[in-house]
Amino acid sequence: MVVLVIAPVALAVTALAAVTALFAFGVSVESGALREPIARAMAQSLGRPVGVTGDARLVLSLQPAVELGGLRIGNPPGFDDEAFAVLGAARLEVDLLPLLRRRLVIRELSARDLVVRQGRRADGLGSRPRAG
Repeated sequence: MVVLVIAPVALAVTALAAVTALFAFGVSVESGALREPIARAMAQSLGRPVGVTGDARLVLSLQPAVELGGLRIGNPPGFDDEAFAVLGAARLEVDLLPLLRRRLVIRELSARDLVVRQGRRADGLGSRPRAG
């Protein structure tokens, strides 16, 4: 009878240790399937077309991160079709515990090979994002 009680407890402790190690040391998931959902979420948030043509990687840890290659952010409607920003690579790393409480704490936001082009409409309005 004692063995039957100890076995589930040992299994639970082992599973908890494995999950803790996973998050402490981090695990990386590379997937092209991440590109489209990430691009859609960014486009909705920015109000601009967004495309991801390179690698997409999700790092699961206490500081989860998203790494994207070949990121293109378009101009808003009413501007030309040329990209507002093109990034060779981008990385966003956040803190997990605040994220679980629906609070975003950014640890790192970085870009490599960044090119930004400010477009202008005929009325002089620029294509850069406006605060507020």
